Amino acid sequence: MKKFLFFIFITLLFSCDKIDGDERFVPSGVEVKQSNRVVLVEDYTGQICVGCPEAADFLHSLSENEYKDKMIIVSMHAGMFAMGQPLFSNIANEYYNAKKFASNPMIWINRQEGKHSTSSTDWGPWILEELNDTLYCDIKSQFTYMADNRTLNIMSDIDILEDVKDCKLGIQYYIVEDNIVSFQYIPGGDYILDYVHHNVFRDAVNGLWGAPLVDVSGDITNLNYQKGSHYKYFHANYKLDDAWNADNIYVVSFVFKYTNDESNQIGEVLQANIVKLVDGNVETVE
Repeated sequence: MKKFLFFIFITLLFSCDKIDGDERFVPSGVEVKQSNRVVLVEDYTGQICVGCPEAADFLHSLSENEYKDKMIIVSMHAGMFAMGQPLFSNIANEYYNAKKFASNPMIWINRQEGKHSTSSTDWGPWILEELNDTLYCDIKSQFTYMADNRTLNIMSDIDILEDVKDCKLGIQYYIVEDNIVSFQYIPGGDYILDYVHHNVFRDAVNGLWGAPLVDVSGDITNLNYQKGSHYKYFHANYKLDDAWNADNIYVVSFVFKYTNDESNQIGEVLQANIVKLVDGNVETVE
C-alpha cells in the first residue's frame, strides 16, 4: 500500500506543466493604450507543482518590466498539487473547482472566459489585450487598521467611466500575504525548504462571490450603470488571522461582472487595485 501511494505521489509530482524557456512569449513592441487599466492575474499554483516556480517567475518579470504597475498577481494555492500543503486555501480551491481546472500552473487573466491557460505563450498577449480594453470604471480603496485587535475596515469609491448595461456589478476584496517562507518543489523533483512565496491568497473578505455594487438606496434591480455615476462600498470589522504577518499583508480590490452561473459567479474583472495594509496609505490605530 505504501508503494502504491508513493507511486501516485510521484505521478502527480511530475505531471504538472513545466514552463520551458523557449516557450515563453512576450509581445514585441508592447504598447499599453489604457494608462489607468490594471489587470488581475490569478496564478493557480501548488507547492508540489514542479513547473509552478518558473510560471511565477515569468509573471513577476512581466509585472516588473513590460507591464509594471499594470497587473496584480494573486497566487492561488489550489488543486491536487496544493492539497495538504501549508499554503493551500479552501476558498481558492472552490474557485479552481468551479472553473473545472485540472492542472497547475493555471493562469487566469481578469477572469475572462477563454483567457485561462497553462501555456506562457498566452499570458503576455492576453494581459496586453485586457490592458488595452475599455476602462469602464475605476476603484480606489482605503483602510483603517486597528493593530491591537488586528481588525480592518475597508472603504472603496467606484467611479463609472463608461456605460455598463444589462449586467450586475460586484466588488470583491482578496487578502494576500507576501514573502512567506515555505518549501517548494522545483523542476527535476528537488525542493527548496526556504523558498519565498509571493502574493499568496489568504481570504476573500466579503464572501466567496463578493458583494453586489448598489446605489445609496440599496437597489440592485437596476442593472445599468451610467457613465459619471459614483458608488461607495464599506466592509467593517474584518479580523486578520493571527498567523498572518500584518507587515506583509495587501488588500486587492476589484470590480467585476456577475455571471449567470450560480456555481461560478465572479465573471469578467473591470478594474482592480492593490494597497499594502501597513504603509502611508492606511490609517493604523495602535
